[in-house]
Amino acid sequence: MKLPAHYSLRNLRRRPWQSAATALGIAIVVFAAVLMLSLSRGLFGRLDVTGSSDNLLMISRKGQNAMFSNIEPSEVVTISSMPNLAVNAAGDPLVSPEILHVSMVRAVAMNSRAKASVSIRGVFPIAFEVHDTVRLSEGRRPTKGTFEILAGAMSHIKLGVPVEMLAVGKDVRFEGSDWTIVGRFTDNESLIESELWIPQDTLMTVMRRRTHSMVVAKFTDAQRADDATKLFSQSGAVEKYFKGWSEREYYGQFTDGLAWVFWLSVVMVCLVSLAGLLIGINTMYTVVINRMKEIATHRILGFSKFDITMSLLTESAIIALLGGMIGSACGMYFDEMPMKLSYGAFRLSVDWLVVSAGMSLALLVGVLGALLPTIKGLRLTIIEALHHD
Repeated sequence: MKLPAHYSLRNLRRRPWQSAATALGIAIVVFAAVLMLSLSRGLFGRLDVTGSSDNLLMISRKGQNAMFSNIEPSEVVTISSMPNLAVNAAGDPLVSPEILHVSMVRAVAMNSRAKASVSIRGVFPIAFEVHDTVRLSEGRRPTKGTFEILAGAMSHIKLGVPVEMLAVGKDVRFEGSDWTIVGRFTDNESLIESELWIPQDTLMTVMRRRTHSMVVAKFTDAQRADDATKLFSQSGAVEKYFKGWSEREYYGQFTDGLAWVFWLSVVMVCLVSLAGLLIGINTMYTVVINRMKEIATHRILGFSKFDITMSLLTESAIIALLGGMIGSACGMYFDEMPMKLSYGAFRLSVDWLVVSAGMSLALLVGVLGALLPTIKGLRLTIIEALHHD
């Protein structure tokens, strides 16, 4: 004899409030886990697509990073002579001297007082050929020598204002001047979308600066770019003035600095999983203990311990999956929610992997939560179970 499948469903209807409370507890656990996983998924997803594997990013030999680096214009010529550089239609090597500057930026629209630290990148037109994933989504490029800028697709999040306040035609204020947004750009959903791009000659004038902070050079392919990194450890003009990395590798270093985010997510998921497991065990223990006479009656009728166990596990799994769906659905409400760090802006990503992890966690909590007290309850003899209060 086997317990019919509808028996588990009938038990859920017999104890609606207890079933609902259990499902709600699991839903809270899954919701917390989904949020933490979506945080890591969104942040590291942005870092993974930032930069190009066939680009080398170079800073001065004495510089610690792109912010604290000074490269003389005359030194850029050394980079232009590196082998295997890609060239444009005019035959010019794709070498982009750039300035990376961080400034307090304020949106001028509607007298906004919202102010935040935003990365400003001073570029020449060739930068758009070197950074070939950058796409103009609307408007036009800034004109040389003007106070015009391009706003990245995520720059409004970094600034903490609605996207309308950084629309084409709006102004922002930094370094004592007003700058007009003449276009917006995307970059494959990378962290570069958090930046503002402006003509480098204008930025040099405003900052009274004559040096670049970094140079990005494009090679014919990723292998040639990787081969070129050997020049930074060999005596010569390149090694004398520069140190550099694959652009993808350079931004990947941020991953090491943000490892705490990943481990925080892991710890939090483990903690909420443990909490959920304790909730499940406590709830199912109460259910099993309160149903000992019912279970003993089933055993007298000829149902095996295995059949009874599978019935209870099915009942618990149904409750857990219901809670998992509720928790995942609540988590999906926060999909694409904007977040920002010092490095840039990103969005929470509640994709199918995150939802699958949440549902798996719910099922794990439900099954383990029911299995342990069920095994303990079934160890009683039929006589002991019938006399159990």
